[in-house]
Amino acid sequence: MTAHRTSFVYVGLAGETAPGRPIKSGLYRMASGDDRWELVTRGLPEAPAIRAIATHPEHSEIVYVGTQAGPYRSTDHGERWERVAISDHGLPVWSLLFDPRDSSVMYAGYENCEIFRSEDGGERWQQLPVTVRFPEVTVAPGANPAKRVLELAANPANPSELYGAIEVGGVIRSLDGGEHWDNMSHGQYVNDDTVDMHGVLVGRWRPGLVFAIGRAGLFSSTDQGEHWASARLEPLNPKGQTYCRDIREVPGDPKTIWGGRRRVLPERTRRPVPQHGRRRDLEPDGHGVQAEDDDVQRRVRSAPAHAHVLRVQRR
Repeated sequence: MTAHRTSFVYVGLAGETAPGRPIKSGLYRMASGDDRWELVTRGLPEAPAIRAIATHPEHSEIVYVGTQAGPYRSTDHGERWERVAISDHGLPVWSLLFDPRDSSVMYAGYENCEIFRSEDGGERWQQLPVTVRFPEVTVAPGANPAKRVLELAANPANPSELYGAIEVGGVIRSLDGGEHWDNMSHGQYVNDDTVDMHGVLVGRWRPGLVFAIGRAGLFSSTDQGEHWASARLEPLNPKGQTYCRDIREVPGDPKTIWGGRRRVLPERTRRPVPQHGRRRDLEPDGHGVQAEDDDVQRRVRSAPAHAHVLRVQRR
């Protein structure tokens, strides 16, 4: 089987887990039709914490990952990696996005609410002026100061309309390709539950439709984020918590979306997490999942509890 005919699932582990549990990090790859996970970290930093994965929409051999030491790129399905030249202060990358209409345009989201853009296929990058005011409850003493850009999304019908999900910071929006940004989550809050955002998605089937997902569950807007309504989700536990991690639409069926939710697992519960070789039962600490092919949809559906299901890419 030649490389250009092979489709892969990529899974990134960020080393995040509960106290006393094994810490796993790295990037793994499984070929479509195979049942073995392969470690593919040649050229990546030591013990790479992979929190974002993006395969090129037109050339699936090109893959980008976000690590604790910035973004890396592979041009051979992950066999070898090189550091992307970007003046990013050495901060971790939490999100990556290709422009839905122009694959030469890319975005990378960092901690401290920093966003970089490339307009030449990742060769040169510029930092965008993200100067937004965050909700007061998220900047009060004791609040999480990181303001990580956990996910970026673009309107497929108008790629200049961009959204970012900010950890303990709400949803930010740009209507001009990232030149100017606004925070769309201001209000009066008792705590920061409803502005701890983990994912964002622009609905294809209705103009103005946006979904945001986070610690307090799922929210929707029908006016580009100007106003939000909470969607009712089944609680994850007796406390009524609906902690959510990510949201994605089903390829070819934009009215069907997938949501990733986190739950507290019993001490003895185990889930399959990729290891070098065949699947083994380990503690769930996966963070990024990227699929290149419809054949692996079922594997993406059953990703580990902490995994971000990023995309099912058709070929």
